[in-house]
Amino acid sequence: VDRLTRALSDFARIVDVLDAKGALITKLDMPQPSCMPLLNDDLMVLDISRDRITRLNALATPAWTPGDRGAGSRSFYRNVVVAQMPAADLPDRWWGLEAVNVVIWDRPDPSELSMPQRDALIEWVRNGGQLVIGIGSQWDALRQSDLAPILPLAGAGEVVEIDDLTVFIQRMARPAFSKRSFDSPVAVTTAQPTADAVRILGEYGPRGSLSLITMRSEGSGRVVATAAGIRDLTSIPVDEARFFNALFDLNRLTEEFKKKQYDGMQGMLFQATPLYDDVLAPTGFGGTQSVFGLIAFLFIAGYVVLATIGSWVWLRSRRITSLSWTVFAGFAVVASALGLGTVAGLRGFSRGVQSLNILDLEAGATRARGPVMFGYRSPVRQRVELTLPGDGNFLRPLPRNPKGAGSYVTPARYASIPSAATLNDVLMRATLKQVEGYWHGELDGSIRGQLLVDRGTGRLAPASWIVNDFPVDIEGGVLLFVDPRQEEIGVPRRAANLTTLYDNPPDLAVVPPAMNILAVRLPRIEAGGRADRIGSSQYEKLDTEQAKWAKQWIGKQDTQGNKRKSMPDLSTLRDEHFVWKLSGYGGSGERTVRRLLLACTRNYYLNNSTQNSFDSLDMPLTTAGLPNMDVTHWLLGGRQRGQAVLLCWSPHPGPARLHRNGEPLEAYDGLTLYRVRIPISYQGNPPPRGRDS
Repeated sequence: VDRLTRALSDFARIVDVLDAKGALITKLDMPQPSCMPLLNDDLMVLDISRDRITRLNALATPAWTPGDRGAGSRSFYRNVVVAQMPAADLPDRWWGLEAVNVVIWDRPDPSELSMPQRDALIEWVRNGGQLVIGIGSQWDALRQSDLAPILPLAGAGEVVEIDDLTVFIQRMARPAFSKRSFDSPVAVTTAQPTADAVRILGEYGPRGSLSLITMRSEGSGRVVATAAGIRDLTSIPVDEARFFNALFDLNRLTEEFKKKQYDGMQGMLFQATPLYDDVLAPTGFGGTQSVFGLIAFLFIAGYVVLATIGSWVWLRSRRITSLSWTVFAGFAVVASALGLGTVAGLRGFSRGVQSLNILDLEAGATRARGPVMFGYRSPVRQRVELTLPGDGNFLRPLPRNPKGAGSYVTPARYASIPSAATLNDVLMRATLKQVEGYWHGELDGSIRGQLLVDRGTGRLAPASWIVNDFPVDIEGGVLLFVDPRQEEIGVPRRAANLTTLYDNPPDLAVVPPAMNILAVRLPRIEAGGRADRIGSSQYEKLDTEQAKWAKQWIGKQDTQGNKRKSMPDLSTLRDEHFVWKLSGYGGSGERTVRRLLLACTRNYYLNNSTQNSFDSLDMPLTTAGLPNMDVTHWLLGGRQRGQAVLLCWSPHPGPARLHRNGEPLEAYDGLTLYRVRIPISYQGNPPPRGRDS
């Protein structure tokens, strides 16, 4: 949407319509665009239901419009944008939905979609989209449609009408709602969850339990289904934030933080720090430019020494200083020849491709997908065709820097054909071209793992391990999973809006949800290597810190909660956010890695200035100009098993290959981030609440 708006506003309103051979068919006079640019940091929710879900409007940020780089008076970690369109108007290519984070389709009629539209919607989900479906009376139509394989419910089931949804009313209704039933019966399907689905909310039905809200992962995305229609469920006064948080992840801000954020914005202090430059550094030939600068400096220094000091000493030693101008002229000719040769050599050396691959895969799988970026330089003037072959791939120019700054600009027109992942007639003038795309393909290895975590301590068991089956080293990584120490039947399904800690101390009653996502760092793993006893070094350090802390409290009374607040505990995603924001890991491309990890966990990032003050205000981060990278919706809990997320990286180019004129170009430098979904199992029982630490 951002790119489309700029294209329509910055260039002529006349559009040429061409046939497959490039011949002009007609000219169209495009009207002035009425759409607003949508920023990557905004959460866009698209309602394609026949009857609009009006309750969604309660989530939208008030007194704010899309494209406003301020935060408005938002209630959640991200500004929420609600849009509507008929299902029949969905695009027939998946990247047509790229700007959308969540699609909601209540009581869907699958026949409204053409086959290309259906395929595009499914592929959009598999490439990271979140689809929410309110089933109700439409179960028979859905289970016989092509959407059935991605649904979290399966089986024949039946549709029943009930008005007594006691659990739902207790969990989702506003406190002022005193009734215990709906005014009229609600159509609900009795279909049961698939083997890989997670039940978020159960209910009592006339013939047994109902799976009122279920969820399952599909590729890089997620599908959520409500057994009843969403409009039916919201016909009572529900708490919109709580209900829709059960369907897609919303993290609510505290009132104090909202006030400080609004005051900061009013005082013109609300400036966002872009991640763009650091994330795209691997494609910018920055290291090459540094080498070139050093070579140029050494060349100039050497020329000065030889042409002046060296030659003068030589002339004086032979008492022929009268020939100094002749000798200097000779040095100038030689230096010019060497300079031209050096420039030609450097141009040849600087040609090639550098890449950034961000690849999603399941543990043990070799099939991956994800956004990729390339920087390409050529030492000679030429026009080329750049492609990213593969079914479902696309390729396009890299969006401009959100700062408005640019470099290596070659003003020239060329044709972009997204459906063919092709850029035609691209002019190269010894300058850098940066492009981005989306890639699907096979890897030359995988990552496997076995994760077992103790619910009593929140620690990974010594039997946990991860194997690197790739032919390249894994430089490092971080493993994320929902804190299993919460006192519930099983581990909380998600950390979204989970704002209490496992022991619920009064002084920490409301905490950022990122504190309920545990983080364990992964050591370097050589190609074909294995990491055992994951997290053991962190746990040993924590044991030492907790022993020192316990000595400080021997014989002391604590009535203000300071004891719990000062207790060292397991590292969390919130702790890592401060590390990634301020300092970082060693190794190749550490700044880029830190920024990538922040972008991958964007949905849980809260811009606090200090770690222990949850309402303090710091400059936020912005992912403007970058593709949607957040993968926190992968984090799942359960009764016996859940899903962890491993973010690990290799300082080597990934498998995606940019093609020039039909031939693959080998990337000689780059960075690859692997985002791996790994099953995690639980053992033991959670600690009792109110324990004396």
